[in-house]
Amino acid sequence: MPPNQRYIAGAITAAALVLATVLPARADWEAMPVQNLAGLKLVYENAWQDFRDTGRTLYHAGEDSWGYWREEGGQYCSQWPPRNEWTCYGLERRGDEIRFIAKGGHVTVGRIE
Repeated sequence: MPPNQRYIAGAITAAALVLATVLPARADWEAMPVQNLAGLKLVYENAWQDFRDTGRTLYHAGEDSWGYWREEGGQYCSQWPPRNEWTCYGLERRGDEIRFIAKGGHVTVGRIE
């Protein structure tokens, strides 16, 4: 290998090592027990949601909307009156982020406030 290519390869390796030690590692998403939502407030892109220990939840996107939440079969489920149906989602956490995964694959991410 010519000297200039060795220098470039060495510089790239050194830079990669520096970045690996300076940048924090991003943990993978892990399944989260639904009951761990109790008492949390999540902030989304244009809204926030408060999960009460009582099974009530307050979603605010310009105005308040009260609903209910529970665990069902290991999933987070919510109900928003006047509808009677419960909709369930997979629930995962990575650091201070929590994501809800709908059956169709749509993902909503909130950050713990």
